[in-house]
Amino acid sequence: LIGPTSVLELSRHPEFQQKVQQEVDSVLSKHGGWSYEALRAMTYLDQVIQESQRMYPILPMLRRECVRSYKVPDSDLIIEKGTIILIPVVGLQKDPQHYPKPSQFNPERFEGNNFKPSSTFLPFGDGP
Repeated sequence: LIGPTSVLELSRHPEFQQKVQQEVDSVLSKHGGWSYEALRAMTYLDQVIQESQRMYPILPMLRRECVRSYKVPDSDLIIEKGTIILIPVVGLQKDPQHYPKPSQFNPERFEGNNFKPSSTFLPFGDGP
């Protein structure tokens, strides 16, 4: 799913496609071809893949079971042990509070210090 959605978005955004192509050409020239090190050096391609994962998560929801009773802060709500919880990954990853203009494909949001990993980016889920 990651490959097709990344290719889809690159086809919609030739400016990003051009940046990926330039990076791939430059890195492959420097490393003398494909290698693990070359792939790790393709940081912009990684940003495109991460943004694709944000927009099109493999798992739209995560199912968890509460292992101990939990009081939700600043509320009277108590989630009892054994309660099944659904975590809306799509909702988290498209929340404008965490991702400005969430419907816009923007690989730069994952550039360097722009992105702070948090519990709002769960492309493959989170733990067992």
